[in-house]
Amino acid sequence: ILRDAVGDTKLYYLGMSYGTFIGEQYAEFFPDNVGRVVLDGVMNPTLGMGGLVWAQSEGFEVAIRRYMEYCLGTSTTCPFTGSVDEALGQLSDLFWAAEDAPYPTGDPARPLTQSMLFQALILPLYGEANWPLLTNALAPLVSSGDGSQLLVLNDLGTGREADGTYPDNSSEANWAVNCADYPPEDPRVWKHMANALDRRGGTFGSYMASGSDMCEGWAY
Repeated sequence: ILRDAVGDTKLYYLGMSYGTFIGEQYAEFFPDNVGRVVLDGVMNPTLGMGGLVWAQSEGFEVAIRRYMEYCLGTSTTCPFTGSVDEALGQLSDLFWAAEDAPYPTGDPARPLTQSMLFQALILPLYGEANWPLLTNALAPLVSSGDGSQLLVLNDLGTGREADGTYPDNSSEANWAVNCADYPPEDPRVWKHMANALDRRGGTFGSYMASGSDMCEGWAY
């Protein structure tokens, strides 16, 4: 479809993140049609969903650690204190506290839940230029438990408009694609991974293993 759209006899393609998986699969099935292909942030096509989640959790931990080094070392408004490990511990405490008691926001009907906080945290981690936004959003949460600014980041990540609509269906598409690519695994695999994530520690711990049941009952 891409080649036909631009009239190319070969596929000239830039794939990032999941786009690398598409590029890998295309090159595997249609090697004679491959032109110049760039794959940035390559996914391992041999991993199942559990393996991908484990690898992604490692990537997020690297990113949040680098952010915290920046926050403590260069930002005059960083709301965290101490060493990087101590600051990450403070952030982890905030994250896990939201599981039982979501943080209030400017909208009483929409408190900041743990899943919303997670979305708000990871969105800025994809680019260093966004780190000041994350610092500004975290400051009121640390000082007064106000999740309003983090709710804004969550809405940006989920494509929610101010009127409450979601014209961008990328979240739904993400689950549809992943559930088709990676059929559900034995729940015991995810339980084992959740326990391993807790033992490994990190900011998000076993949370990364949550949502493993999203593909259960999916019509393939």
